[in-house]
Amino acid sequence: MVKHIMSVGLGNFIFRDPSSEVDTVDKVSVITLFRYASKFDLLILTIGSCMAAITGLGFPFISVIFGNITGSFVKATTLIDYPGVHLAGNYTLDDFSDDVIGNCLDYICVGIAVFTASTVQVMCFLTAGENMIHRMRTEFLRSIIRQDIPWYDKNQSGTLTTKLFE
Repeated sequence: MVKHIMSVGLGNFIFRDPSSEVDTVDKVSVITLFRYASKFDLLILTIGSCMAAITGLGFPFISVIFGNITGSFVKATTLIDYPGVHLAGNYTLDDFSDDVIGNCLDYICVGIAVFTASTVQVMCFLTAGENMIHRMRTEFLRSIIRQDIPWYDKNQSGTLTTKLFE
């Protein structure tokens, strides 16, 4: 048996009699949660999404760099083990050293870019999420404060605290 229904922007919070059966509560879609996002939150969510794309693109670049390093090792091995075979062309050990060092520097640059992008991504998503949760809790608290005094007598204070911090 339902004792009281409190309607707020997050949906309906139903406070039930403990002896009654459990009813289902309507689910809120993810898109409706974005109504609590400000323009700043949407901006940092967009920045975070771009950083997530950069983070995801970094790993294929790392594979290409490893492929280049492997190719350099194959050419150097061919040059050392089979000096009469001209598969390596005019490739020298100095060229090998330059190629490997260049690819290692590329690897370091990609690693720094991925680390930076992933850090910014997490910061953006956490900040936007915290801002939206703050607005949801503020609206919930405002709706609780607007209730009539008898409503507080019927509901336990622990229920309100639990709903506020879930």
